[in-house]
Amino acid sequence: MNIQRQFEFLLIYFWIIASFVDYANEYSKSGLKYYILVAPIVLFIAINNKQLYRSRYNSSSIILLVYFVCICSLSLARHDMPTLYSAIAFCIPIIIMLNSQIHLNFKLCNILFLLSICISVIYYYLGWNPYGYFPGQSTLESYQGLTWRISLFSYNTPPYSGAFALMIFIVNYFLNHGKSKIFFLVLSLYYLIFSGSRTALIILLVVMFFIIVSKKIEFRNRFFYKIFPIVAIVVFVLTLYAPNIFMQIKTNNVFVNTFIFRSEEGLDSSDELSESINRTIIWERHMDQFFIHPMIGSGSSFENEELSASLGSTGSESLLTRIIARDGSLSLLFLSFLLLMFVKAVALKDRLMYSVNIVFCILLLTYGSFLNTYSFVFLLILGFINGGQMNAVQLQAESAIEES
Repeated sequence: MNIQRQFEFLLIYFWIIASFVDYANEYSKSGLKYYILVAPIVLFIAINNKQLYRSRYNSSSIILLVYFVCICSLSLARHDMPTLYSAIAFCIPIIIMLNSQIHLNFKLCNILFLLSICISVIYYYLGWNPYGYFPGQSTLESYQGLTWRISLFSYNTPPYSGAFALMIFIVNYFLNHGKSKIFFLVLSLYYLIFSGSRTALIILLVVMFFIIVSKKIEFRNRFFYKIFPIVAIVVFVLTLYAPNIFMQIKTNNVFVNTFIFRSEEGLDSSDELSESINRTIIWERHMDQFFIHPMIGSGSSFENEELSASLGSTGSESLLTRIIARDGSLSLLFLSFLLLMFVKAVALKDRLMYSVNIVFCILLLTYGSFLNTYSFVFLLILGFINGGQMNAVQLQAESAIEES
């Protein structure tokens, strides 16, 4: 079985986990659930470890490999095993995907999307899906007025469903040239909007803005497209730090108020809005930690009870600033990798690859808890990190190489 098929089975496996297993509850690292999640990834890495030694490295995967080696060396030197394990689980699959040039079949993703809808409907009538499939069916989050939220997954929060729908929308926009394109665009947009995920909607707006601009300004090796993701992310961050902009939105529409402000009546002050967003607080705590040990970072030791108490969470929602706090100046290598992925997309004139990188980068800042190797959404992003599908000749050549 070639690596393409292996990855497809891996994606289906973790879709099954997301759909049928309540793995969000706490479990021991020696328990059965832990091995159910970890074993397939370990097996995938072990079988395809030769991808780490192939000569198909480009600048982005080389930088990621250098980052990986540096972090592993530093972690071993200071006996920081959690960071070592995290680097292996996060970096190695990405390097394997980049070197193997896997291009996931969007039709498989559409099938999983439709199956998710069917299962969510069945689960709702069985009483196992607390969110439902139609606005107003939710029995949760009534304190924020979010009873209109829906979800494709019973055991994951609606934003996870929103991220899945976002990827379905983007992939079908670029790859689906059949009659079903409009159907999947409308259906995925429905689940994206009613997931109530502000992050997913913002990412969609950024991607759509890029698509519109790329139709006006030819998408090729231009400085504008190399700097666009940086500008977009900076604007996104600064906007969250300027809550007064949102406070100008005055409406009696309950849906708009609950979507933006998480309150049926809206909010009375910018401080209340900042608390509802929460991400800016996490970013500040992580950057404070970075400036304590800017050169080599704080390692995993900074993720202590005091930090968790001040954030109201572990801070995993912002994986990017967490990496900066943990790794210090070495995180510049990871940031360089992200930038080079955009440069690569521009060089290849691959708008899908560019758009998927936008999704990846903004999720790193806002929903990093999705981005782990046993997450279906993360694997879905990895499946399209190499952009559009290869032609049949390339696929046959890849299969021949794998079998030799």
